[in-house]
Amino acid sequence: MLTERLEIRIDSTTRRLLEAEAQRRGVSVGALVREAIQRLLEADTAARQAAVRDLARLSAPVADWETMKREIEIAYLAPAVEAALAAHLGVEPDRVWEALLERPSMEREEIVKEVFRQMCIQGQIPAPSLYYEGPFKAYVSARLRETAEVHHGGLH
Repeated sequence: MLTERLEIRIDSTTRRLLEAEAQRRGVSVGALVREAIQRLLEADTAARQAAVRDLARLSAPVADWETMKREIEIAYLAPAVEAALAAHLGVEPDRVWEALLERPSMEREEIVKEVFRQMCIQGQIPAPSLYYEGPFKAYVSARLRETAEVHHGGLH
C-alpha cells in the first residue's frame, strides 16, 4: 500500500514528456515515475551485487583486517615517523631517507628499532605496540627501497 507522498519540481517540457509516455503506456504519471524509481534502484543494486561478485572472484592475497588496519595507521603516522627519524639522525625531515641510506645496514636497523621504541614511549605508536613493529619496519623498508631506487639504483 502506498502511504508516502513525494513532491518534486520539474519543468513544463519534462512534464509534457512524462504525460505523453504515461498515456502511451496507459498508466498514470505517478505510476510511471514510481516504475522509473524502482528500475533505478534495482539497477543500482544489481550493479553493486555484480561488483561484489567480481571482487569475490579475485584471488588476490589480502592481509587480515587487523594487519591492514595497523599498516594504514603506520602510513598515517608517516610524518611523525619521519620527524622522529630526522631528530635522531640530526637532519631535516626531507633528508631522512637519504641520510638513513648512508648508514651501514646494521646501524640502520638499530636506528629504526630505537626510533620505534622512542615513539612507543612517547605514546606516538598505538598500544599494544608489539602489533605495530612489523608494519613500522615494513613502512621504513619500503621508503628506503624507493629512495635507494631513485637515488642509488638499489639498496646496498
